[in-house]
Amino acid sequence: FSIKSSQKIFQGLWPLFHSMADRAVFDEAHWAEDSRVNNIMAEVTMETLRRTQGAGHQEPTLWIHDYHLMEVPGIVRRLAGQDGLSCRIGYFMHIPFPPWDMIKIHPWKDIFLQGILGSDLIGFQCQDFALNFIDCCERGRGTRVDRRAMVVEHGAGGRQVRVMACPLGVPF
Repeated sequence: FSIKSSQKIFQGLWPLFHSMADRAVFDEAHWAEDSRVNNIMAEVTMETLRRTQGAGHQEPTLWIHDYHLMEVPGIVRRLAGQDGLSCRIGYFMHIPFPPWDMIKIHPWKDIFLQGILGSDLIGFQCQDFALNFIDCCERGRGTRVDRRAMVVEHGAGGRQVRVMACPLGVPF
């Protein structure tokens, strides 16, 4: 994995998430590389999770940050379930989350929406971005949502995923 390949990977995501659809480039090879990196990160996370499970340890909370790692929460949730491990997963998106009209043109939207929904708590910079995400889950994935409670139901068991606005900054 190199800086040059990472720039290519995100040519489809960064412009789209900043509502510049005309600049987004969707390339299957770049997406495959992105998925490979997300799988590596998830496996490294799982190695740590496996070491921390056991007597005397509290259920760990994992924090996964930004659009580069959108698949990781879903991968970790699946692998942890297979291994009988428990954890709480938080995910924070540091860039805008665009409305459905932007997201729907991404060829692999189902993969990254599913990945993010592996989280227990999902944070966005502002309420608009959080509501955009909820709308994309409802319209794109067909999930049940509660906008008032800021909750998305996910999976066969109806696991509830909390979505919230968490503005970052320094008040002055």
